[in-house]
Amino acid sequence: KPTALVPGCGKGHDALLLAALGYDVLALDFSETAIAQAKENQRAVEAGEAAGADGDVIDIRSVRRAEPGNVTWVSGDFFDDSWLGQWEGEKFDLIFDYTFPSGKPLSLPGPPWGLTPDIYRALLARPGDALEFSSPDVVIVPSRRDDGLERLALIKPARTHRAGMNEDGTVRDWIHVWGR
Repeated sequence: KPTALVPGCGKGHDALLLAALGYDVLALDFSETAIAQAKENQRAVEAGEAAGADGDVIDIRSVRRAEPGNVTWVSGDFFDDSWLGQWEGEKFDLIFDYTFPSGKPLSLPGPPWGLTPDIYRALLARPGDALEFSSPDVVIVPSRRDDGLERLALIKPARTHRAGMNEDGTVRDWIHVWGR
């Protein structure tokens, strides 16, 4: 099965969707409370699917092309690799991020906001390597290593939900598609 990492999983909505689409998912959150809420959310979704409920349960059975995957819920610090010991796989086929980098404490170095497209390119081209900057605000995007990812598409959606909008009504969200 393909594998996915969802850092900062919160209540687990994204992890559950990916599992329903056939991914084995490691859902990680620093908050034990969030992990407990995610597990409760999973039980509610599973109960709703079993009962055939339509309400808040998204019916994705019609788009499934594989057996559902499993979710491994882990409470841990993303910036400390110890959580990897709770995962049997070596690498992830998909890393899903929506708001994760913007949720880190302001006391930690680096921006407390979302990452620029070039920072994503630099981080994913050479996983684990430190970033280099030509000036304080300009990252140097290195060539891709064999284990790195390249951006296949960068999409600015024409519309999005309220959380992805700027105060002036313009779209703030970006969609990145990565591959080898």
